Amino acid sequence: MPTPAFVRSAVLGLLALAAAAPAAHAQQHPRYQVEASLDQTGSHSMYGVIAEGVAESQELSQVESVGYSVAASRLARIAPRTSLRFGLSLADKGYAERSTTSAGTTLRHVDIIYLGAPLTVGYNLVNPRRGVLPFVEAGVAPELLVRRDEGEFDFDLRRTGISYLVNAGVKYGLPDGRALVLAPEARIAARKYSVDRPGAREFRPITVGIKLGFQF
Repeated sequence: MPTPAFVRSAVLGLLALAAAAPAAHAQQHPRYQVEASLDQTGSHSMYGVIAEGVAESQELSQVESVGYSVAASRLARIAPRTSLRFGLSLADKGYAERSTTSAGTTLRHVDIIYLGAPLTVGYNLVNPRRGVLPFVEAGVAPELLVRRDEGEFDFDLRRTGISYLVNAGVKYGLPDGRALVLAPEARIAARKYSVDRPGAREFRPITVGIKLGFQF
């Protein structure tokens, strides 16, 4: 789970990059984007009872879990207001596991981390040189499972998955084609990330986050 120090460092790092990045000479359109997002993941629901019929039973369920994602992308302008973005991302789609027994309740975060290759198309709603610029963006992200923690209530996960991406926010244009980006983003699994077989527990993550990015 990201700590306040991690979030603070990510924000300060992006702001420092914006201040220190070299001028893009005559270029008026950014070529690269880096971003970090603080995420809320949901849609995993699982309930189980072990030692059924015994006085002590255990219930495990998903509760709201805070994760993160980071990405670095290449931007390609394909029309005056339209751009293509492609790159690499790293996202934690894990969950908080709550275990309740007769002895009490415990809570721990279970990491499920994916390496992604987002591909999106963005559209600027207006076209000013500077100042606030509203935009919308949508696309897909094929993902590869690269790390998972062992949990008490485990999933049989596929090695790969794909999610839809959609976000709408604002850019703040800076001199020489640079810009700061602030946008809420939703990432919705296109299919189950878990193996689809009788009796299998379903894992189909839906993530909503707020991302801060820098274009240069």
